Amino acid sequence: MNKAYKRINWENYPSDATPLNEANLNNLDSATDTIDDRVITLDTTKATKTEVATLVSNVTFEESTGIITITKKNGSRVTIDTQMEKIAVNFTYNPTTQQIILALIDGTKQYIDLSTLITQYEFLDTDTVAFTIGTDGKVSAIVKEGSIEEKHLEPNYLAKIKVEAAKAETSQADAAASATKAESYAVGGTGSREGEDTDNAAYYYRQAKSISESFAGALRPMGTVAFANLPALTDATAGDMYNISDEFTTTDDFKEGSGNAVPAGANIYKTSDGKWDVLAGTPVTGVKGAKENVYRRGNVSLSAANIGAVATGGDTASNVASFTSSDDETASSWTSVVTLTSGEKHSSIFAKVSQMFKNVRYLYKMLGTTDISGIGGGTVTGAIVSQNIILGTKGGSIGYASDCSLESAVNQFISDMAPYVPYLIHGDNIGGVPVDGTPNDVTIEVIVLNKLTNAYRIVLYNNKGTDIHTICRIDGGWKSWVQIA
Repeated sequence: MNKAYKRINWENYPSDATPLNEANLNNLDSATDTIDDRVITLDTTKATKTEVATLVSNVTFEESTGIITITKKNGSRVTIDTQMEKIAVNFTYNPTTQQIILALIDGTKQYIDLSTLITQYEFLDTDTVAFTIGTDGKVSAIVKEGSIEEKHLEPNYLAKIKVEAAKAETSQADAAASATKAESYAVGGTGSREGEDTDNAAYYYRQAKSISESFAGALRPMGTVAFANLPALTDATAGDMYNISDEFTTTDDFKEGSGNAVPAGANIYKTSDGKWDVLAGTPVTGVKGAKENVYRRGNVSLSAANIGAVATGGDTASNVASFTSSDDETASSWTSVVTLTSGEKHSSIFAKVSQMFKNVRYLYKMLGTTDISGIGGGTVTGAIVSQNIILGTKGGSIGYASDCSLESAVNQFISDMAPYVPYLIHGDNIGGVPVDGTPNDVTIEVIVLNKLTNAYRIVLYNNKGTDIHTICRIDGGWKSWVQIA
């Protein structure tokens, strides 16, 4: 199972590294929904008491009888009799009673009568043969010297002796085979049966013991109790698990230490090192927003107001944004501003806006405070266009100067403008001279633009100082007088 929630690690104001935005809130919303689904799934798939009642609570094995007893949660028992007590672990032979004595694993004995298999013979000395019994119980027959007569020599006598000897060997082999078979089923390792090492009483005993020990290490649900009724730690067995019906505070008997609040419904179990442990650790006991005073429990819904945030569509008039300002009332230059893009932080947006305010102050300063409302409609672009028209060239020729002297240029101008101007003072830098008593009350001004290139401009003004007629502009060599306004 994967984690449902990845921590954001919220930071306090004034940090803007963890904004309370749609992505972060949806992260919390999605994780809460996933956890809710998992809780519902756990509730619907958990085992019922009826199902748990049929589970095994203990397994015992009685070595003396070979009986395996399985005890279930509901108290019922099932026994499996392996009859291990009937397995022979050793045998002996009693020649007196002609019996094989089998020693069983439970200490009892089984007797196998071989008297019907073996014919008992009594060896008596004769004039021909003498018998002796050794310390090992073996019978020896000695033919007495000089006792064999022709009548004693029967052709088939030797053959009969061999037949009887073979019968005795067969009986011994059968007994040994029975002992080997008994050992094979008891502990295996004889090589007499295929798979005997995993099909013998000792193997099944080890398997049963392993299963029994594995049950001892698993969690065993012991029911639901109030914390006050929880059994003493010394009375519980490792693996015992209890569901606690009420909220409680951990004590020194818990692995996590004392003083931790645990909500109702938590599961605790006894560990192998003799401590109580909460299955899911110490969970959250309550939730509250930054603007709330009381913790709430259950399915808590946090609103924007609970955490001190502005709801979608809410008013941010009282919010404070921290940013680095570039605004300057004494701005002396223009600074380029990076284009605004979607998804920027407030601090970045306001920083760019403050830079534009500084640029506007610079433009206002460069435009100055002169009133241009009467020029070009009162706009900057209108005034520039109006002045360009005045300074531009249009119209036809009204005079001509063929030489390159200032005097001839002025004289030519005076001659052309005689109807309007009675006289003109001229020189290298001729100032405007008012003309009184003329019908038009005009002033003529000759301006030296560049003496090295003989560039001049001659302008005609009315008595209000308004430019009403620019007569010519000469750049380099003399050109035709051009009426331009």
